[in-house]
Amino acid sequence: MATFLANLIPVSDDNISFDFKVKKFLSGINYPDGIRNSVWLGSFSFPENENIISPEIHKQFNRDRLVEEISLYDKEYPYDDPITRLQYIDLRLYLQESILVKVDRASMACSLEVRAPFLDHELVEFIMDFLQG
Repeated sequence: MATFLANLIPVSDDNISFDFKVKKFLSGINYPDGIRNSVWLGSFSFPENENIISPEIHKQFNRDRLVEEISLYDKEYPYDDPITRLQYIDLRLYLQESILVKVDRASMACSLEVRAPFLDHELVEFIMDFLQG
């Protein structure tokens, strides 16, 4: 029902428009927390991924493998706080494997030296210990 109603919202050409936000929210709502967050951050939903990949890759496509690492970090996190768990998953996957890599490549392509503040591993470990205990 919610998807039907979302499709009735007028489409807008604005960047990150209301209709986009509603549809993106609904695309991940039925997944567990860590996977839901990944769906919300991703460009394509799982069904869209299956439709846009080439036939050669589609034979090897396994939706479970896409979220395997998220599930592992989700299970390994020892505390019940869902917000901190999502931050931990973002720290382990989104930050280090997406954001930092992209910033590094883009800055090097422009001959810029970029430093991400407060990412010293000892500081991050200290903060994680503080949050957990």
